[in-house]
Amino acid sequence: MPTVLTRIGRRVTAGARTDATDAARFAHDVFSRNGAERQLVFQVLKSVLAALVAWVIARYPLGLPQPFVAPMIALLMVQSTIVSSLVKGTQQVAAVVVGMLTALVVFRLVSDTIAALGIALLVTTSFAAWKRLGDQGTYAPVVALTMISLQSTGETYFERRLLETVVGVAVGAVVNLVVKPPHYLDSARASATACVEEATEILRDTAEGLRAGWSVDDARGWGSRCDRLHTQVAACLEDLRWAGESVRLYPRRRRLDTTSPVATYGPVIDAVGSIAEPLGHFTRTLEIRASDDREATQHDVAFLIGCATLLDDIAEDVADWANADTPMHAPAVTVEKENTLAEGGSRQLHDLADRVRELPRAQVTYSGAMIIALEQIVDALRSRAPQGVAGGGGSPA
Repeated sequence: MPTVLTRIGRRVTAGARTDATDAARFAHDVFSRNGAERQLVFQVLKSVLAALVAWVIARYPLGLPQPFVAPMIALLMVQSTIVSSLVKGTQQVAAVVVGMLTALVVFRLVSDTIAALGIALLVTTSFAAWKRLGDQGTYAPVVALTMISLQSTGETYFERRLLETVVGVAVGAVVNLVVKPPHYLDSARASATACVEEATEILRDTAEGLRAGWSVDDARGWGSRCDRLHTQVAACLEDLRWAGESVRLYPRRRRLDTTSPVATYGPVIDAVGSIAEPLGHFTRTLEIRASDDREATQHDVAFLIGCATLLDDIAEDVADWANADTPMHAPAVTVEKENTLAEGGSRQLHDLADRVRELPRAQVTYSGAMIIALEQIVDALRSRAPQGVAGGGGSPA
């Protein structure tokens, strides 16, 4: 028993230490940078403000007794974006009205409280599953349950709660719109830049390994980073989508550089995602090749250096995507590099294929797989190059 208690104590202590560390890191991020942590703090403060204002308005100017619905809905109305506040507000009103009307009608028609409760919950729970109400549909059965349980099903009660609902929605929407409206452009830009930089580093590290020699662990590490890059790309695209939604209906939209993280980085991150998969295949081929103890020939070394040169050229182009200084138009050098690489990449691949013919037969399988992966990467760049030309400078990153 003492041993068990000791283990529990250690786990509790370790958990408390981890929570304290996370809290300290969160507090540091709140005060040191304008990121998601600070945005969350502002959202909490705005929610409290909206609830207090809604309660005061419902209680004093409108004279509503026990106004709990107004502050509750105002609290929930302060969402992460203005659009989501309006959408959820509409859904909340609809759900509350459904719950109130159901309770009012059922209680008038059914005298038994238990039977009325069952019928009302059956109806409102069915409405709660309606996709147009989203996650706000659960308010319908909650409201119906409250009204029937308290037997507050008169028309006056209905009118008061409906008025409270409107007040809560209005106050929550106004507070979210006026008091530091939320947007996530900076975090989306940072996420996209980090994604591009990681892809660039993987390309350069792999190229360096081809020149200096690599081990199974080196290649396995590059492959693992490619796998993580897939996840990072998916998360970045979600960040971009969220940033795009956050500036819809934004009251000071003209002051924001809304093009850079949304319109600019979307195609860029898609391109990074298309590179990540063939680059992963390339590194896994290197892992298999490293497990083979055959010594490299002179022709083999020349082939590897050629692959490294192409990877460096690709890395230089990808690194240029992270340039966010001119979000509306790509720097001329970016477009020039993309066009040059799209045209020159095929030529380099052709030269590499000629070198493969000079390799020992045992190395042809590995080298052929490497060329296929490089060709897929160059194809991704080639498909992006026309986008850079079409826009009179294109979409840089």
